Amino acid sequence: LAGGVWPLILKAAKGRRHFGVKPARQGGRFLTMTPDNPIFEIHNVLHFLRIFFFPIYYRYFYTRTFSRHRFPTYNFVWGLPDKREIMTKVLNAAAEGKIISCIDPEGPFPLTTEGVKKAFYLQES
Repeated sequence: LAGGVWPLILKAAKGRRHFGVKPARQGGRFLTMTPDNPIFEIHNVLHFLRIFFFPIYYRYFYTRTFSRHRFPTYNFVWGLPDKREIMTKVLNAAAEGKIISCIDPEGPFPLTTEGVKKAFYLQES
């Protein structure tokens, strides 16, 4: 399941309606990679905690303890690599000036059928 659906599961489970996801005691799992609202702004640490820390860890704990009979287990997947080697390598290369960013003078292309065709044609050449 995707992010943003968790409030619907809560509403259905509280109303005792069938919502197509097994509870945790029957092996049901809820997997998400985004918070409830995938578009957010973070201006300070408290905003980060309100979006990522408090809801995620509260749901993680709650679905594994008190509500195993009603809800699937809640799992939030952080899309970061397990090892830092590639990130360290890229950041070091950027710090040493080995990575040069450039903007292709042919683009940017409009998000139209013709623009996408031109972009793919340029990429093939």
